[in-house]
Amino acid sequence: MKFVYATGMTLEVFRADRAAAKRHAVMDAAEALFCEDGYVRTNMERVARRADVSTATLYRYFASKDALFDAVANRALSQLQLDIGAEKRDFSNLDAIARAYATFLSRPKTRSLFRMIVAECGRNNDLAERFYAAFKNQLSALFIDAVEKELPEKSRHKDRDSAHIAGQLQGMIEHSTIMRGLVRGDSIGTATEAAAIASSALETWRARWTKS
Repeated sequence: MKFVYATGMTLEVFRADRAAAKRHAVMDAAEALFCEDGYVRTNMERVARRADVSTATLYRYFASKDALFDAVANRALSQLQLDIGAEKRDFSNLDAIARAYATFLSRPKTRSLFRMIVAECGRNNDLAERFYAAFKNQLSALFIDAVEKELPEKSRHKDRDSAHIAGQLQGMIEHSTIMRGLVRGDSIGTATEAAAIASSALETWRARWTKS
């Protein structure tokens, strides 16, 4: 006969939930340390202390630091894809796309994950490719479609396709959010500033491609 807690939870379910909570705490601690100190300076003992678990428990879930980092990175990529998907719901036109993209990239959390994964790209090329696909490629088609609706025919030069032109707008937004954050820290991130970044990028882009 199985022991059942007052809430109706069996002992097996209780243990499974507790194990899942510990694993989640370990990954949260590891992500924080990888973001703060990088892969090399983070060790398993520090992760265990940060997560408030024993090193034996930590190694029961993750056999090595490599395995732990890959799990953290894969979770971050999955969350990035979910976040991008959520932003897509508000993409009704090019202005909305630019604002949502700038807002997403201005979040300190986005930039910390960017730093964490990009710092390890040389060690894990597959991770780099998956990160690039999750980070940018998912949005490129949306930008391209919106750009094609705005571009006058005369702007479609034979040596400039829509992907290239849309990429210029994406690049301006990325420079003022991701790149600026990497260089100057995570002080930017308000909705007001993200909207201003998007507006400035659109003004410059339109002056180049849509004005007579």
